[in-house]
Amino acid sequence: MTQPWRFVVVHGESRLKLAEATRAFMAGKEKDPEKKNAAGQRGYNKLIGVPMFIAVIMEENPMTREEDYAATSALIQNFSLLAWEQGIGMIWETYGMIHSMEFREALGVKPGEKIVGSLHVGYPDMIPSPRPRKEIDQLLTIMD
Repeated sequence: MTQPWRFVVVHGESRLKLAEATRAFMAGKEKDPEKKNAAGQRGYNKLIGVPMFIAVIMEENPMTREEDYAATSALIQNFSLLAWEQGIGMIWETYGMIHSMEFREALGVKPGEKIVGSLHVGYPDMIPSPRPRKEIDQLLTIMD
C-alpha cells in the first residue's frame, strides 16, 4: 500500500508541449542532417494525433523499487482492462523518449521519479486484430 505513483493527464492544447518535446527528441536522434526535420515532424504528428495522454510516474525509492514498479505496472494493466471494458482505447507506451530531458520537463517529472508508462487514451475508430502470441509450450516448464 505504498502507492508510489502519480498521474499527469495531458489533453487539449497541452498536447502541443508534449508533441514539441517529441519533435526535438526524434530530430535529435536522426543522424542524417537532411532527415532531422522529417524525423521530428513524424514524431510530432504521432503524438499530436493522440486525444489524451496519461503519464504514470513512480517515485523511485531504492528500498522498495522493484515492488513499487510491479505495483505501478499492475495499476496500469488494471486501468487498461477497465478502459477497454468501457469502450475506451488505451495503449501503454514505454518508448525511449520517456527518458529524454525534454519529455520529462514537458510532464513536470522530478529528479528521483521514473515514467513507468505513457498511456495513449481515446475512443478508437477501429479495434486492431490481436497479434499472434507464443504457444503455451514455449512459455511453460512443468517440473515433477
